[in-house]
Amino acid sequence: MPQRGELRGVVFKRRTHESTSNTGRLTQQERKPPHNNAAAESPRDLQKVLSIASMRALPRQISIFFGALVGLVLPTLATTQDASAYERQFHLGGGLGYSLVIPSQTFAVQGPLQGLGAQAHLTYGLSDTFNLLVELDGGIFPGTTTVAKVGANVGVGYVVDVLRWVPYIGLMAGGTGLFVTNDCTTTETLNCGGPRLSVAVPFGLDYQFSRSFAVGVAGKYGFLLLGPEGAHQALNAGLRAEYIWGY
Repeated sequence: MPQRGELRGVVFKRRTHESTSNTGRLTQQERKPPHNNAAAESPRDLQKVLSIASMRALPRQISIFFGALVGLVLPTLATTQDASAYERQFHLGGGLGYSLVIPSQTFAVQGPLQGLGAQAHLTYGLSDTFNLLVELDGGIFPGTTTVAKVGANVGVGYVVDVLRWVPYIGLMAGGTGLFVTNDCTTTETLNCGGPRLSVAVPFGLDYQFSRSFAVGVAGKYGFLLLGPEGAHQALNAGLRAEYIWGY
């Protein structure tokens, strides 16, 4: 018969074997793939993880956005400051040239009036493409009956800056007087003229030799309206020069 010590050894070995086998079962169960319920919950867990990651990445995205915004705004402000200096430019000049007036049929002098015209102008840059125009002009038309013209006009001009060449066109309105200088009181049918409403389109092309000096060709076509003898057409064309400041 086996002794008590031998029986205790057999029982100990058996218990050890059972515990080892149970441990192996648990390990195998843990290694088994998750059930369908766990598989169904995995997208939710993934969504939670992604939301947490996005929340953590949000401050970084905001900083990147504001950094890009500042990078875009600063160059724009710098460009605006440069453009505003150009916008506040003043141009003061004058010119001489050819002047033509085609009067109405009831005017004191019939036929086209041709003579010498002169003008002085002041221009102020409202923006990089639009200028405020102020102009004084006059003309003398010699002949058997001499006629004089004097006017003042204000308007807006559109400018296209192409390097040194600067073409422009605009619209002006003001008052212009057309007068017969000779004594016309001896003939009752003569209309000696007077002030009229002037509406004109100025145009031209300037060349800038430097930042302070420019020369060019200038023209203006318009109408003299609201006179007692009807409407007249007027055309000026000539050369001009101007001084520029205000950078």
